[in-house]
Amino acid sequence: MTAAGPARAHRLPEEALRALAGGGGGPEAVRALAAIRYSRDRLLATALVELARRSGHPQAGAARQAYRALAEIERVAPEAVRWVLSYPVVGNWLAATVRALLRPAGAPVAPSALGQVAAAAAVRAGVTTRVPAAGPLLVLPSLGQVWLPGDEPVVEVRAGPDGPVMRRGGHRVPLTRSGDPPDDPRRPWAPLHRISTGSAPLRLAVTLDGPGWRLATGDGPDPRLLPQVGPAEHRRWRRRCSAGWALLSRHHQAVAGEVAAAVRVLAPLRAAPDGLVSGTFRDAFGAVAMSLPPDATALAVTLAHEVQHAKMAALMSAFRLTEPGRDDRFYAPWRDDPRPLGALLHGTYAHLGVAAFWRRQRRVEEHPDAAFAAQVAFARWRAAAWEATEALARTGRLTEAGELVLDGMRGTLQEFLAEPVPAAARRRADALAAGHRRRSGTAG
Repeated sequence: MTAAGPARAHRLPEEALRALAGGGGGPEAVRALAAIRYSRDRLLATALVELARRSGHPQAGAARQAYRALAEIERVAPEAVRWVLSYPVVGNWLAATVRALLRPAGAPVAPSALGQVAAAAAVRAGVTTRVPAAGPLLVLPSLGQVWLPGDEPVVEVRAGPDGPVMRRGGHRVPLTRSGDPPDDPRRPWAPLHRISTGSAPLRLAVTLDGPGWRLATGDGPDPRLLPQVGPAEHRRWRRRCSAGWALLSRHHQAVAGEVAAAVRVLAPLRAAPDGLVSGTFRDAFGAVAMSLPPDATALAVTLAHEVQHAKMAALMSAFRLTEPGRDDRFYAPWRDDPRPLGALLHGTYAHLGVAAFWRRQRRVEEHPDAAFAAQVAFARWRAAAWEATEALARTGRLTEAGELVLDGMRGTLQEFLAEPVPAAARRRADALAAGHRRRSGTAG
């Protein structure tokens, strides 16, 4: 891994962009977006080291040492470095750290945490290296966390016939044991849970990662994230993922293909009093945060929703979709608070995906109540997304690429709006929309 040499240019074919604009794209388009984000994260790693040096950060030397270790690992095991650098937690940390280093008096940052990224790459590569590491609790992105006490500012990752070992001074922690991550963070080695369900090419393979977000900048990880998932909770997640993925891959294969290509991490959130909560991270492509869904359908529609957000975040990092202007706020039919232009575009694209999910799901529900609810949801969200596209069109602040995305969304939604929905379901959807407007204080 080096900063030398020509930068790779990424091109997204127009047909792929048009497919994405319409709400789809498929696994190949998702992988193209992931490649763009990976190149961005490599550049961020280089920028982090240089910015730490220019700012005179006390950890600048340690960051440079970690970067050199990554470069050495990449020479012998490039896929191990790619895997770790493209891990969503790492992208999130790199972006936040670089932003903080660019601010004269930003939040406290630890660029030396790049050493933990290098350590994870070394473990995956099966190589021996030495990396900087401050503090006893070390996060190894995509793998787990290690409790390794001692005063030495450097730890050693040593490969061996029985698996990797981490050393600091007289302390030694083998990383070969599997099993359930312990609740006590001072246990020497806590591997992350993994969930795998389905079969290729529609296979969901994710890491259940709450502890990894300790690799954070400033005030630390979002307090809504669960710091640890115990054995019983892991079993519940595994069962829910298996059932939800079976539904998604059976009845929503196009979406399942995109999710399989995009999502690598599920970040468990604390349960919310008003039901399921979920979200994505602007700089963590491939991570979906959610509380434990109540059933298979909830998990499936949440993944369909959040993969849309992931695609839009990647599109926005590759193309400028909106023009700068006044800090206007716009009514969003899915939020109680008005949203800025970029957030409205994001939410519209996500709810296009939600409408598409219910469009298909209404045809496969067997119980009359569930079928009616699916019809209502389809009518509700196709109308809401269409209403938002009209607001977007009126702003006059979309770029050429943004207009292409808007046209794609409107073309798909016009097809949805032409489909018949039972009158009772339409009336219920209209009543829900009107109720939302009243609660948000927006005139009809």
